[in-house]
Amino acid sequence: MPTHATAEPRSELAAVIFRFLQERDAPKSFLAGWPADMNLPKQPPTRLPALRHLPHAMAVTAPETEALAALLIAAVGALEWRQTHSEAELGRKFTENYGWTEIFRAERLACGFLVLGPRTEYPTHRQAPEEICIPLAGTAFWQRGNRPFAPRPPGMIIHHPSWLPHAMRTSDEPLLALYVWRGDLLEGRPVLG
Repeated sequence: MPTHATAEPRSELAAVIFRFLQERDAPKSFLAGWPADMNLPKQPPTRLPALRHLPHAMAVTAPETEALAALLIAAVGALEWRQTHSEAELGRKFTENYGWTEIFRAERLACGFLVLGPRTEYPTHRQAPEEICIPLAGTAFWQRGNRPFAPRPPGMIIHHPSWLPHAMRTSDEPLLALYVWRGDLLEGRPVLG
């Protein structure tokens, strides 16, 4: 279990995320193997257009998610933000409203944050690792398998077993979500469809 924070923002975030997940009774399998040593390699900070939605996201947090969202937003400029899907795959509107950052990757565990702008759909996708997501800001609509889209407010734990198709759709609020992947093939990217 992480016990201290350092000047590296990802180390501090990882320790706070661990406590956040413990307090919410996240599945213990997602806490097992949490790295105790957060001696993380440096990453070059990058920016994406989707980060412009973070001030609005901060305004739509819940009391139980506000502190973690604020900590992420304070560190946003020191993080490496990425995109898995290209404009050619999903269009410019999507890529201008989508991004993620990875806080850490261990042997069978990876953890990070996703930003999805207002009125944006992350289409059906699936990945090998089992996943939990917790919206920190914005009530987005989530679809699991063939079920209809349903609203999921900040603080709710959403579980996706390995290879379960799922999708997210925002309305007028952006989505800021925490994710934790567990299992094999952490290097693999989500498969669309």
